[in-house]
Amino acid sequence: MLVLDMLDLDPHVPAMDFLRQRLTDQSALVRDYWTQLQTGQDPERSTHQLRVHIRRLRSSLPFLERFYGRFYPRYIRKSLGLQVRATNELRDLQVMLRTLEDFSRVTFPGQPRLEWENDYKNGPNKAAVYAPTGGVRSSLNVQERPQFDDLAIEVRGRTQDWLIEMQHHLQRTQTELNSALFTDPHQKSSVVSHLDELSALLRLPPRYDGRVTLEQFGRDSIQQQFRRIEPRIQRFAELFKKPVWLHDLRIEFKKLRYVTDLFAGVPLAHADRLVTFARKCQSRLGEIHDCDIITARLQVLTALPAEGRQYFHTRLLEKRNQALQKLIRRLIKNGYAARLRVDAGMSDAEIQEIKSAGFDFQS
Repeated sequence: MLVLDMLDLDPHVPAMDFLRQRLTDQSALVRDYWTQLQTGQDPERSTHQLRVHIRRLRSSLPFLERFYGRFYPRYIRKSLGLQVRATNELRDLQVMLRTLEDFSRVTFPGQPRLEWENDYKNGPNKAAVYAPTGGVRSSLNVQERPQFDDLAIEVRGRTQDWLIEMQHHLQRTQTELNSALFTDPHQKSSVVSHLDELSALLRLPPRYDGRVTLEQFGRDSIQQQFRRIEPRIQRFAELFKKPVWLHDLRIEFKKLRYVTDLFAGVPLAHADRLVTFARKCQSRLGEIHDCDIITARLQVLTALPAEGRQYFHTRLLEKRNQALQKLIRRLIKNGYAARLRVDAGMSDAEIQEIKSAGFDFQS
């Protein structure tokens, strides 16, 4: 059982006081990135950070239901959903464009390192690559790249015009998004208005459970989310080939990561291991999800040559299988070997390695 350690905060303080401060801090971050976006400060990064922190805030709002009932927390959470859905669309386009750009820049054994690759490996650009590229960004290590046939050389040249068109489409989407959602910050439907409503709610005294301690509240919240994940892992063998199911599992791991982040100031016994488990599983599931999203979009992009679609599809499948294998190994490492039965397209050597780790493999 998870037990709070008395390190940074007193576990016996009222949980509502702690939660009020955390939600206030999260609201301030959302407000800051909203302001940056309004003033045109690095719109791509601001849009991404706004999306991330709105998601974090929305994931924390259900905890208020224990103290204020369901109506107001759910109303505010639903009101912030519009911005998340719109920025999700933009993020998907960013991931797709950058992933396909990477896949089109093929490096062969013996070929000099490309200039853009040198900039990434050695220059300041490396620090500027943040989450919109996701874990889907292909490896830039030449020795780790697989062998490619002559088709890859042809694809590199034939897809450049199409990638330029994708960049223009991405810019248009960014402009439309700004026009639709980020115009007047004083409009009733704006993010700022909903943040003001949340601030007003947090100033009210709690209606229920006002005396519950931080220790009890933190333990219950994390264990409740973890209990939602375990039954899903037990069905991994049955459902892992369904992209929608993997997407739902990714969301549950993301919620677990968010709730552990929320209580970061009140460390739990074994919390570090739990945080690492949630973060790595969610990251691998995110890579799989991105590959599935891009693959689905490629099917309807007639402007891309057929050879290009086939090439990208092959690369995405390779990347997806790599992420799936890493996810399986992470689950094995955390004690789920006996519950897993999957065929992830592994080689004979990899199958033997998994079997030796106690993995119940089903071909």
